Amino acid sequence: HLGFLIHAAGRLDKLVDVMVQYTLLSQPPQLRDIRLETVTASIRESLTPLLSELRGELVVRNAASTVHGNETLMIQVLQNLVVNGLRYNKSPVPRVEIAARKEDDNYVIEVRDNGIGIAPEFLSEIFKPLMRLHSHKEYPGSGLGLTLARKAIVVQNGEIWCESTVGRGSTFFVRLPAGVRARRRASECSHVRN
Repeated sequence: HLGFLIHAAGRLDKLVDVMVQYTLLSQPPQLRDIRLETVTASIRESLTPLLSELRGELVVRNAASTVHGNETLMIQVLQNLVVNGLRYNKSPVPRVEIAARKEDDNYVIEVRDNGIGIAPEFLSEIFKPLMRLHSHKEYPGSGLGLTLARKAIVVQNGEIWCESTVGRGSTFFVRLPAGVRARRRASECSHVRN
C-alpha cells in the first residue's frame, strides 16, 4: 500500500504543478519578436539526454524565421510536442522534425513525428483537459500537456491543430504572427508590386 500511496502522491504533485502552469497562462504574456533558431537550439540542448536515451533524431529545417510571441512559452510548447513525438513512438529510430513556413502575415511551424499516430475520432479531443488516449502505465503523463500547449499558443494570438495517421505519425501545426520586421518587409514588398 505504501508504494501505491507514494506513486499517487507523486502524480498528484505533478498535477498540481501543471495546474499552476495552466493558471499562470490566464495572464497575458509579454510578446516580442523571437527567432525560431533560438527556440529550437534551446530545445535541442534540453533534450540531448532524452534523444540519446531513445536513440532518437530531432531535425530542424527553415528555423531562420521570426515570430511574434513569447520565447519561454514557445520553448515549452514545441518541447512538449517533440517529447510527445519521441515518447509516443514505437519506431526503432524515433524521429521528430520541426519546420517553419511563411503563410501571409504568419509563420506555420510544423512538428512532425513518426510515432504511433492518433485516430481521427480523437483529433478534436486531444486538446481537452485530462484527455488521455492511453493508460498511465503505457504512457505516463498528466493528460494536460496538449491543453497547456493550446492555451499557451492562444495567449500568443496563435492557433494549434493536428493531423495524424495511426501507425504513421502526427503533425502538429502552430500558426503565429510573423515578427514585426517580417510583416513590415512583406507589406513593403506588396506596395512595390502594386
